[in-house]
Amino acid sequence: MKPEKRPRRWLLWITVCAFIAQGVATGARLAELSDPVSALAQGAAVVLVLVAIGLAALMLTNSKYLRKYSALVAESTRPVWLASRVPATVKSLAEVTADFGGDVSRLFAVSFESESLQIVDLPSGERRVEFEFTSIVDVQVARTLYFGGGSDCLVISVEGAAEAVEIPIVLFRDTAPGYLVQDADQLREAARDLVGCMSRG
Repeated sequence: MKPEKRPRRWLLWITVCAFIAQGVATGARLAELSDPVSALAQGAAVVLVLVAIGLAALMLTNSKYLRKYSALVAESTRPVWLASRVPATVKSLAEVTADFGGDVSRLFAVSFESESLQIVDLPSGERRVEFEFTSIVDVQVARTLYFGGGSDCLVISVEGAAEAVEIPIVLFRDTAPGYLVQDADQLREAARDLVGCMSRG
């Protein structure tokens, strides 16, 4: 998968627009135009600068997640995914293991071993959950809703010691600095990879 370029483009365009707005504000003052024009342009410049700083900080934080995630991928011979903390995932994991407190990082790593699912905090690398199961019953692409929107996700049905459990997982594209949510086609590819890996034992 090619690295996502959109966040860098957004940062570039926001920075350019901030310079333009600042130029308009300066030009308005030099041309002695009305104060509202100058104030509006100056305000727009300030807002765009703050947005650019916020986006740059987010990209820097995400790069820290990626470094640890890449190390986990290199160490594992099985699928390791970059996942997002959403209410449905937190609820499902809390139901299957008492060790899961729900306070995992915003992005975390999910790995499937032969008979266990592991949740690893990023960027600390601390293992938070290890849920043992007997088999994966089904893997489907579905939709999970949460406050402010929703995302396509993988719903993985596993059989544990008691009964089948469905675990929805929202996957991110593991390329910096994008971290965009995977679309349905990418999720289906991830599902095939998981099923194929498990069938090989």
